[in-house]
Amino acid sequence: ALFSEYLEYYYDSERAFARTNVRLIDESSRTTVLSQKGDYRPIENRCFVEDDAHLIQVDSTGTDTLHIRGKYLEYYFAPRSEAVARENVTIERQGLVATCDSAIYYIDKEQADLSVDPEAKQEANLLKGNRISLFFEEMKIQRIKVTGDALATSVADSVEGKINKLSGKQILAFVKGSDVEEMRASDNARSIYYIEDDGSGQGINTASADTIRIFFKEGELSRIGVQGGSQGIYYPQNYDGEVETEY
Repeated sequence: ALFSEYLEYYYDSERAFARTNVRLIDESSRTTVLSQKGDYRPIENRCFVEDDAHLIQVDSTGTDTLHIRGKYLEYYFAPRSEAVARENVTIERQGLVATCDSAIYYIDKEQADLSVDPEAKQEANLLKGNRISLFFEEMKIQRIKVTGDALATSVADSVEGKINKLSGKQILAFVKGSDVEEMRASDNARSIYYIEDDGSGQGINTASADTIRIFFKEGELSRIGVQGGSQGIYYPQNYDGEVETEY
């Protein structure tokens, strides 16, 4: 269903042009698309909207929502439900905020692929790379996959500029609730993490390996595992020598 304050319909081409407070509703996927301009093409099973394009999908309980915003958005009804957003794209769901300039949301698969300067922030962790894929289940984020120059960072101490880092050609982040439970970097993986215990600094752990796994408990670093060609250095808190924290 398509609603707006102004609508033109052309019978020969079966196209509708809508303007001002455009609202497209797809009840089959519990999705609503809002914008200020719309071009609805039922023969092609798609609608193109622009100006404050905003996709809203509500979960089966009617309580949680997924938001996708962009300058332009194409919505496809068939043969499969999907949305393509472009320019200044933002995706939000619970503790997730992702940005890019091009995104495809496969509604039936509950997967979003982000490209062109993609970033994803899940609570304290910021992930960057050439491409990011978001995997949902019942609209709850389950995994974040970063490929190509993958980097994950989190602030250890904003005053002293201490930043935790994990990098590799690929990073997988596993999410439970709103928290990242594990991050797994592979292929030329490297990490720098500032270790704390009860809020007190315990030193710095650096590592390189084929695969590095970072585990978290209640949002805090729990342990670090390395596998394959691993090298690592632990610098105690009172170490006064040179520590390499940039790469």
